[in-house]
Amino acid sequence: MFVGLLELACPRRPVILHLRGQDRYSSEVSALALRLMRENTSPTQRVHLHCFGGNLDQVLGWSTAFSRCYFSIAGSVAQFDEIQRAAVRRIPLNRLLVETDSPYLRVQRQCHNTPAYVGEVARKVAQIRQTTLDEILQASLENGRLLYNL
Repeated sequence: MFVGLLELACPRRPVILHLRGQDRYSSEVSALALRLMRENTSPTQRVHLHCFGGNLDQVLGWSTAFSRCYFSIAGSVAQFDEIQRAAVRRIPLNRLLVETDSPYLRVQRQCHNTPAYVGEVARKVAQIRQTTLDEILQASLENGRLLYNL
């Protein structure tokens, strides 16, 4: 079924993937999706890895295969382990997005999640990357515009 959907893909429109598997980093699912994407889409295909929570190998693999692959970090970043934080640090700034995935994946477990908390996600990403909140927000805004032709 996934391959059938990929036949509809074209570089003008992004393919949005939310890859979830049995292990913490969804490694097996990511590897399978990457293989199928390589086999069935153009290397110029725009890809949005929604709610990315993977490892450095995934960042490198997707970035190498698809130069227009964007990694979107959601509120779950607050619970990332060091392997995931290392991956966040290595996402190219021009391929980084932040999101809330409202109402899911809250930054703070005690509050309801809304799009209003995107700044909290960006703040956590800025801390991990040791940069400014403004840099993360500006990059995400520009990257979102490029990814979705806005």
